[in-house]
Amino acid sequence: MRLALFIFVIGAALAQTPVPKAAAPKAAGPTFQTTGTLLQVMRGIMLPNSNIVFDAGNEPPKDDKGWLATQNAALTVAEAGNLLMIGNRAQGRPDWNQLAHGLIAAGQKTYKAALAKNSDALLDAGGDLTEACDACHKKYRDPQREAAEKAKANKK
Repeated sequence: MRLALFIFVIGAALAQTPVPKAAAPKAAGPTFQTTGTLLQVMRGIMLPNSNIVFDAGNEPPKDDKGWLATQNAALTVAEAGNLLMIGNRAQGRPDWNQLAHGLIAAGQKTYKAALAKNSDALLDAGGDLTEACDACHKKYRDPQREAAEKAKANKK
C-alpha cells in the first residue's frame, strides 16, 4: 500500500512539473531593402524637407497649416537619418552612422521646436541641422564634387 501511495504522489508531482520546452528559434531581425541611391534619398527626401525647415526658421509660419508642414518636414528629416544607415549607404564610410545620428538628433530638435511653434528654437535647431549636414558634406560630398570638376577640366 505504501508503495502504491508513493508512486501516486510521485506521479502527481511529475504531472504538475512543467516540462521544459525546446528553445524556440529566434526570429530573424528585420531586413531592409533600399530602392533609391544615396543621391536620390538626398535630393528626394532630405533636400526638400530640410529647405522647408530652413525657410520656416528664417520666416516663421503664420498659421497652423504652415507649422504642420514644418513639423512634418522636420520629422521627415529626423527619420531620414535612419534611411542613411541602411543597405550599403555607409559602405566605405567608417563614421557614416555617427554622422547620421547627428542628423537624427538635429532633426529631432527641429521637430520639437516646430511642435512647440517656437520660431526662436526652430532657428537655433536649424543651425544644428546645418552643422549636421555640413559635417557630412565636407567629408563626403564636397571632395567628390571637387574631384569630378577636376576630371572634367582635365578633359578639356
